[in-house]
Amino acid sequence: SEEGSIIVVEQEPSLREKYMDILKPLGYRCVGVEHGNYVYAELIKTKCKLMVIDPMLLGLDGIQIIKTIRETFNLNFPIIALSNLTSDKVIEETYLVGADDYLIKVDIEDEDLLNSAKDLLSD
Repeated sequence: SEEGSIIVVEQEPSLREKYMDILKPLGYRCVGVEHGNYVYAELIKTKCKLMVIDPMLLGLDGIQIIKTIRETFNLNFPIIALSNLTSDKVIEETYLVGADDYLIKVDIEDEDLLNSAKDLLSD
């Protein structure tokens, strides 16, 4: 298996499991995080290769987390935002703070998430 891990930040347990299952074929260890406040502890513990995060999390919101990862931690692994929010303002802000892709939960097929992750990991 590959070195490092994929961190999936999603508060809904069934979705968290689903996204981890979709991403498992990439060969990295998948780590599920249910609450924004636990993200930083996980980042310190593991070498993150890719993060999937809902921009509107309980606790620290996802947009703030992405911003902190990019500006404070200065980490540049790919980040996929996965959300039900379709507002242009939210999408724009999510890209602005440093997300690499933004997928709408209700619109995506499993392979859309897998393909986005594959593309970002091969860059």
